Amino acid sequence: MSRPTFRGAVLWSYLMNGGEKAIFTLVTFVLASVLGPSDFGTVSMAMVYILFIQMFLEQGLCLALIQRKNLDTEHLDSVFWMVMVAGLALVGISVGLSGWWARVNHLPTLAPVIRWLSVSIVIESLTVVQRAILHRDMNFKSLSLRSNAAAAVAAVVSLGMAFAGFGVWALVGQKLGEDVAALALLWKLSSWRPRFRFSFLHLKQLLGFSIASLFTKTGVFVNSYATGMLIGLFFGPVTVGIYRLAERVVNTLLDTTTTPLQMAAFSQFSRLQDRKVELQQSALQCLRLGATLTIPSLAGLALVSSPLMAVMGPQWAPAARVLQILCAMGIVLTFTRFTETLLPALSRPHYLAVIKWAQCVVTVAFLLGVAFALKQSPVGKQVIAIALSQFVVGALIFGPILFYLLIRLSGISLSALVLISVPPLIAAAAAAVTVFGLSQSGLLQGARPVVVLAADVVAGGVAGIAALLVSDRHLKSDILAFTSGIFGAKKTGLSAELLPREAE
Repeated sequence: MSRPTFRGAVLWSYLMNGGEKAIFTLVTFVLASVLGPSDFGTVSMAMVYILFIQMFLEQGLCLALIQRKNLDTEHLDSVFWMVMVAGLALVGISVGLSGWWARVNHLPTLAPVIRWLSVSIVIESLTVVQRAILHRDMNFKSLSLRSNAAAAVAAVVSLGMAFAGFGVWALVGQKLGEDVAALALLWKLSSWRPRFRFSFLHLKQLLGFSIASLFTKTGVFVNSYATGMLIGLFFGPVTVGIYRLAERVVNTLLDTTTTPLQMAAFSQFSRLQDRKVELQQSALQCLRLGATLTIPSLAGLALVSSPLMAVMGPQWAPAARVLQILCAMGIVLTFTRFTETLLPALSRPHYLAVIKWAQCVVTVAFLLGVAFALKQSPVGKQVIAIALSQFVVGALIFGPILFYLLIRLSGISLSALVLISVPPLIAAAAAAVTVFGLSQSGLLQGARPVVVLAADVVAGGVAGIAALLVSDRHLKSDILAFTSGIFGAKKTGLSAELLPREAE
């Protein structure tokens, strides 16, 4: 069997995330209209707890397996049994501390939710090695089939439970249904099976990279979820639910536009870590594609934030302004997401760890200031202040640091990055002008929110895509070149200055 090409891996990665996130987004909107902010806030608090504990499950070993140049079967077996033992221990810890976390958040109903969600920890332990192997081989076709099928199962389970009146348990069922289905499909699709052997020597060879990766992941987690923790502690589940929904919508879009590319890029960058010229070409290709997909999409989401929240119900109205702020931050940080991919691929996870922990400290300080200043303020004012604090820390303080490292490590010039930013910015501007003009025309005055949303999406989308096709002379050939990758075709049309040679 021929090894997947980078383009083929990128395409399947997008199909994996695109299908999964499309299902997830649709289900989220339906569930939000049925359940409301309190149920979402409760599960968000539980998931912060579960994900923090689950972070110690693989201890960075999955990334170590993907990044390591020379990998033996003893590495795989040792990691599998290490993670299995850790998973069983962490389930016990999770269940044992569930009551404490419920008391900390002054929410007794949180404890039983956590106990059921703890099952996902041991399920995850059975997937770590198989996922690493498929990811290392850039076999995103199998990963795509698995994730989309599991998302469909989760949708059926959660919607059925929600309409049957199970309330918050519909969200619990969504998570467990997806995990069980994903586990079964992964073991069906993967040919690797563990053997009863364990080597401390082979495990030790992975620990240097994995410990640094774990330290980084801990910092990323605390930085990402400190918001939910502090909002829950100071403001309660309604504020958590509103902010986290807005954040979830933005993250879902980024998971669709940028995350698939980062996943494939990590494997590609790891292969090319000793080949500077090819690494630079590959990084520039990824940055260009990422900007083309991310900047117009985030701008469009910001433009339709008000009708989008109106469709979901008046209780979600404060999330519209939060969406706009988070989208602006996402646009500013378009390129720096690839710094977080490049650093571990070049065996520098400790750099990223230091940055993320520093960002975590500053984020917590800003959030504490917001919490003490606005604890008695209306919910709408609270969530906007939280979003602004995230923008300042992420985009204005640490964004420039990550941007500098990207240029330094990739060797890509600032002028090249400016050049590839122009067409996406033109597309975003065209969409903004079109949507604004439509709103000022009065054609949609008095229309239902869903009609306004549909009209804005169609008009803005058409204008943005047209502007992108006109301003980016390489886009058509790039689309054809990437599309051919899914069928394993030979290289075609991709602009030569951005085209890396496929790694052997």
